[in-house]
Amino acid sequence: MEVSLGNALALGLEAPLRESGRLDGTPGVTLVGSAGQVELKSGLIAAARHIHMHPRDPRDYGVADGQRVRVRVPGERGLVELLR
Repeated sequence: MEVSLGNALALGLEAPLRESGRLDGTPGVTLVGSAGQVELKSGLIAAARHIHMHPRDPRDYGVADGQRVRVRVPGERGLVELLR
C-alpha cells in the first residue's frame, strides 16, 4: 500500500521511502472502513518520486525504466527535480 509522506505523518504511520513495488521488509498496516477492516502484514511504503507514462512514451522521450531523469515543471509552483 503506497501512501504519501504527508498522509503517513497525518495518520501516525512510519512508512519507509521506497521505489514502487519494493515491499520486502516493510511494515504492515490495518485499513478500517465502513465495510470492516483488513490487516496487511507488510507492504506499507511511501513511494519515492517517479513518473507514470503511457507504454509508448519512454521511446518518444528517449528514457528507460529505472533511469534517473531531471524534470522541469514551470509555473508558480515550479521546480526542477531529479527523479528515478
